Amino acid sequence: MPMGFPTPGGVDPLLKVETPMTPEMMREVPSIRSYRFFKLIPTTKDAWGSPDDSAGDPEAKVKFIDARTNDNFECSRFRINNDGGEAIEYSFDGVTVHGIMYGDESLTDDVRYERRVFVRNLVAGKTSTVRIWSW
Repeated sequence: MPMGFPTPGGVDPLLKVETPMTPEMMREVPSIRSYRFFKLIPTTKDAWGSPDDSAGDPEAKVKFIDARTNDNFECSRFRINNDGGEAIEYSFDGVTVHGIMYGDESLTDDVRYERRVFVRNLVAGKTSTVRIWSW
């Protein structure tokens, strides 16, 4: 029988070990913040806002701002729904096209950590409606 294993029918000695939480240990536990964001936007613009707000259309840049704390947070998950019939492009840096979403498509990403997303129309003069969630 391997060392440290209880004998058959015996009691596991590790079940008897107890570690009480002391006040010092409780103070070391960081508080957990839960951020949530939702925004419904019409994509009537054909240009992205620049990352530093110096050019372009600032309405095309959607920052993930928590309504309770007013913090611009880095999300751990996000979802984009293109509810309209027209195609849109999205970007995370305002320069690179990271993807195209056609009408009635949605995207959920569980592994991309972002603070904002840029959206614009694929075809000039067209309009779509986009819902964006992040948490």
